Amino acid sequence: MLCISTRVNIIVAVEMISKFNPARFDSFSIQKHTHREFIRQTLAGVFDSINPYSVVKKYLQNHKLPTTKKSYALGVGKAAVAMTQAVADEISLTDSLIITKHASLPDRQLGSVILGNHPIPKSLSAQAGIATKKFLSQLTKDDLLICLISGGGSALMTAPIIPLDELQKVTSALLKSGASIQEINTIRRHLDGLKGGGVVQLANGAKIISLILSDVVGDSLEAIASGITVPDSTTKEDALKILEKYKIEHQNFNWKETLKADNPLFVNVENKVIASNSTALDFARSQIEGARIWREGAWNQLVCRVINRNIQGEASEVGKQLALQFKTELQNNKKTILFIGRRGNNCDC
Repeated sequence: MLCISTRVNIIVAVEMISKFNPARFDSFSIQKHTHREFIRQTLAGVFDSINPYSVVKKYLQNHKLPTTKKSYALGVGKAAVAMTQAVADEISLTDSLIITKHASLPDRQLGSVILGNHPIPKSLSAQAGIATKKFLSQLTKDDLLICLISGGGSALMTAPIIPLDELQKVTSALLKSGASIQEINTIRRHLDGLKGGGVVQLANGAKIISLILSDVVGDSLEAIASGITVPDSTTKEDALKILEKYKIEHQNFNWKETLKADNPLFVNVENKVIASNSTALDFARSQIEGARIWREGAWNQLVCRVINRNIQGEASEVGKQLALQFKTELQNNKKTILFIGRRGNNCDC
């Protein structure tokens, strides 16, 4: 029996709607730093620039939504509560479904909130997949579906076309293999009824607008949450080659072929990346570049250079690479502040 909770009992102290408090960045080293306040305010501003609630609200205030009979919201990912809250604060929703990992209680009733499993999809993720199909079944061609998509969506919601335990084994093996998120999600798209455009296929012709927070290198739409509203450029053969590349044992899966860009269903679909790693990096550079600090008896103008936007790989190896880059950069220019971009599998720099 599927049980959908309309209240969440796990409350996580994360500031996804209100502005970040600079005091949250008071680590031991920053507390002792001469320019403590400047660093704290800059870091808080960076996080505010990609605040899920704020970026959705800003988009809706600057873009007029199409007029439809009814409007629905489907939030999938770790930031789903805040993103759906922003939509509910701007327009009247007929119904909404939120699938997330940890959830703080929303300010208002937002329909059903389901906590899925991550990073390995388990029974809760499968229940979320069933709930999503039921939610989509009420849509008509006269309706608007706003999808709020963020990191973690691939695991939190699943409608596997193979036994769930087999999907778990494959996912676990891929995560351990060092496969990139693009490769992992290629497999997921071809083994899941909701991914690779699956939501579009089940939406009964409704108009779909997806607002996306990207956590994937290069902002590849088909890779973010495994492209639930996006056409897929990969094939079943591509998926099989990935398993063979990493020597992952598998049964003869009945692979699904995904929707492609020429499918007429996508005529009524818009996919918009509204914030990403680059958003944060560009904001940081704009705040630091040209700022002046007092140092060694004189005012010094800061220089900020982003040296890498696309770091990915095994964390221990990437850490060594970063250390060498820092050392070289600081030897060449000791007055430069460096911001390093992070995105990719197994690396959180």
